[in-house]
Amino acid sequence: MWGVQPTAFVGPVGVVRRLATRGVANRRAICMEAPPPGAAKPRPIPPAMRAVVPSGDLLSFIEDKVYRRSDVVRALADYVREKNLQDPNNKKIVHCDDALGALLGVDQCTMLQISKYVNPHLKRPADVGGRYLDEARALEQEYLDNLKDMPPVEKPVRRRSKAASARMDTGTGLFKPVRLSPQLAALCDGRTVMARQDIIKAVWSYIRRNNLKGPPGEPIMCDPPMERVFGTKELSVQGVMKGITKHVIKMD
Repeated sequence: MWGVQPTAFVGPVGVVRRLATRGVANRRAICMEAPPPGAAKPRPIPPAMRAVVPSGDLLSFIEDKVYRRSDVVRALADYVREKNLQDPNNKKIVHCDDALGALLGVDQCTMLQISKYVNPHLKRPADVGGRYLDEARALEQEYLDNLKDMPPVEKPVRRRSKAASARMDTGTGLFKPVRLSPQLAALCDGRTVMARQDIIKAVWSYIRRNNLKGPPGEPIMCDPPMERVFGTKELSVQGVMKGITKHVIKMD
C-alpha cells in the first residue's frame, strides 16, 4: 500500500528551469555599487529599465550612448513601423529588410522577439567602463529617484473563498484528516493523522529546517528520510504534493 515508484521529477522542464536560472542576472542594478555591510539594500531595477550599451550593427540604428533596454527595443519597433515592415495581414509579424535582418540574424520574427534577437548587441556598462559607466549610473539613479515620487502600491488582501471556508469548517478536501505512512510520519514529527494542508506545511518545514532547498529554480535535494518518501535524490517543487499522495490513505 505504501510502495513508491521512483520518479524522475527533474525532467526536461526542471533542466530548462535550472539552466535559465543560471543566466538570470543579479537583481541589483548592474552598475550600482554593492551597499556597505548593515546598510539598506537598494531597490531592484527591472531588467527592461536597466542600462545597456549598444554595439556592432546596432549602432546604425541608434546613437552610441547608454540606453534603457526598453528604449532600445522601442527604437527598433519605431524603425519597423517607419519602414512599413509589418505583415499587412498580421501586425505581429515583422518581415526584416536587409539592415534589420543583418542585425537580428533572421528574415522574419515577431515584434516580441525583437528583444531576444537584439540581446547579443547589448553590453553591460560595467564591462565597457569609461563614460558609459557614468551615464549608466545617472540613468539608473534617475529611475530610482522617480520611484520615490510614486505612491506605494498596496498589496491586495487575500481572502479565503466561501467554498474554502466551508471546507475548513466541515473538514473536507485539503482539510480532511488522512492517515500517514510511517515514512511520511517521520517527516511530520511522528504524527500519523493530519489534514493534507498540514502535511504539506510540515514537509516544507522539514525541507527548510534541513536546508534541502537550493536557490530558486534548483531542485530540492532529498536526504535519506525524504528519499524513503519520494523515491528520488532530487525533487521538484511540483513533485512534493504528488509524492505525498502516495503516502496517505483516506479515513472512514
